[in-house]
Amino acid sequence: MAAYFNREKTLGYCKACPNFSQYWSCPPYAFDEAIFLKQFKHMHIIGRQFEVPGEDLRNVRDPEAVINYCTDTLQAIKVMTWKTLLEIENEVDGVVGLIPGNCPNCETQGMECARKINEPCRNPSLMRFSLESLGFNVADLLECEMSMAIQWGDTYRLPEVLTSVSAILSNEEIPQNVLEKYFPNKIKLTI
Repeated sequence: MAAYFNREKTLGYCKACPNFSQYWSCPPYAFDEAIFLKQFKHMHIIGRQFEVPGEDLRNVRDPEAVINYCTDTLQAIKVMTWKTLLEIENEVDGVVGLIPGNCPNCETQGMECARKINEPCRNPSLMRFSLESLGFNVADLLECEMSMAIQWGDTYRLPEVLTSVSAILSNEEIPQNVLEKYFPNKIKLTI
């Protein structure tokens, strides 16, 4: 984990994000991220990729449509991953899931995060942090550990692949069959 942890660098990226300090799952935090992470010995990285259909690559060209397509697709992947990580936490003792991006719990219930209205988290037992919010360089981690790269589109073009990265923190190795039960090596993501 230490090879990809750079709190100062990632905090700079977080500060540039419009979600900075808008979600309880986003910095700044009232705890030290490095101390939180030292509770765990292992981090299992989960990379998910959604291949954008050729028809969408050809037809989605309006700048607003490109942004909405990417946002909606990655949001759907995030919610699926969050629910899956919660299932793994229920099956395996002592593990904590890290989701891609900000916590989706309140939004899936049609509410905004309570932090936006200066209230405590409504469901702290369901709220999860992301790798990047805790200080990890996700692009390097993904490339070096999983041989995957994050692709970026441009104003008028979708990327060919949308990538989502999550993780499971644990003190014991999680059996491979448990991980593969929830995250098979190759699955076709349908959003």
